[in-house]
Amino acid sequence: MTRHRRNFCLGLVAAMFACLGGVAMAGEGRSGALQMKLDKPVTLTLRDEPIIKVFDKLSRSAGVDFEISAATLKFLPYGRATRLNVSIPGVTLRLALSQMLSPQGLTWLVDGGRIAIVPSEPLYRMCRRATYDEMTLLGKLLTRPVESIDELASVVGTLRQATGEKKLKVVFPAFMNKADFAASFKQASAALPCPAADWLGLLLRPIGLTWYLDGDTIVVLSHKAQVKRQLGQVVSLRYQNTRVANVLLDLARKGRVQLNMSPGVMQALPRRVRKNFTLIMADASIAQALEVISGATGLEFPVTDNGFLVKTSLYLEVGAEAAAQKPAQKTAKRRGPRYIIKTVLHKTDGQSVDMYIMPDDLPPALQKALQADRAKVIRNLSKHYGLDKK
Repeated sequence: MTRHRRNFCLGLVAAMFACLGGVAMAGEGRSGALQMKLDKPVTLTLRDEPIIKVFDKLSRSAGVDFEISAATLKFLPYGRATRLNVSIPGVTLRLALSQMLSPQGLTWLVDGGRIAIVPSEPLYRMCRRATYDEMTLLGKLLTRPVESIDELASVVGTLRQATGEKKLKVVFPAFMNKADFAASFKQASAALPCPAADWLGLLLRPIGLTWYLDGDTIVVLSHKAQVKRQLGQVVSLRYQNTRVANVLLDLARKGRVQLNMSPGVMQALPRRVRKNFTLIMADASIAQALEVISGATGLEFPVTDNGFLVKTSLYLEVGAEAAAQKPAQKTAKRRGPRYIIKTVLHKTDGQSVDMYIMPDDLPPALQKALQADRAKVIRNLSKHYGLDKK
């Protein structure tokens, strides 16, 4: 019998590995097929078509599924009604997508067996719907190159020359270190030629800065300040009986920021809170949602340079420490006498009703009298069982 059980277990394990192998191969097959389609040439010409129709027609032409979500459309000037001109002259779909999307401030990524159209980082950092003029300027920053640069050239002069936008302005923060900026300027210039937006990122990232577009002005700010802007975006949320960790991961995804957790932080929460959390909010910012979660759980979410940290508050730490040191204290404390009073009410129809009363529900004088009777009963019982002689 033992041998049969062992053979059954080995067979089950082998079957599990076979199933897992099949799933892995199926996933690999879908991914490989999509990569092959991305490298096939596509020819398509469209004039002034709504963006949704553009991707419907491109999907039929290339045999690829595209997804452009409502979250992406809300960044475009006219949402679903945003119109595109498309000219794909027999180049690969991979190259065509980049050339078609960059002028709109968009990019693409592989999501399972389909291609998701998403906002580029510069478009997302605007944290709102772009105007038509802003999208045009952003498209120039993403596509037009900075070829070379003179050591005496200014950032704004370089960007104006690359984009052809003479009214373009750049606003730097007052706290910026000029020596660090000069070193970073030299390092970024060594990477040329590259698109203007890439050059600006190479220039600012080493000194802890980033940028976003507002009208015809490039606003330079710290990473932490930008994270706060992204967490200020308005969303609608609905989580029911969801793990707190999954709620936080989804909020970080919506804000396009990084989530970091202190070791063991989730274990500080009660199990029912940790595994069954409900949060429903409409037209609230991500930061407000985090405040509500903080109030309900005792967790804190300090903003970092790349996202937010999940840590326990002092209130939660003190509560957990007290619970660990005195696990029986809560059950040992009881208010009032620990007994129940039974009385019998005789009704006029001859029936009787048993009524049970807690001592706390009685007047103090009656409680005192009953306590004396209770002590007398205990003495009589002790005497009856001979316990009074011990």
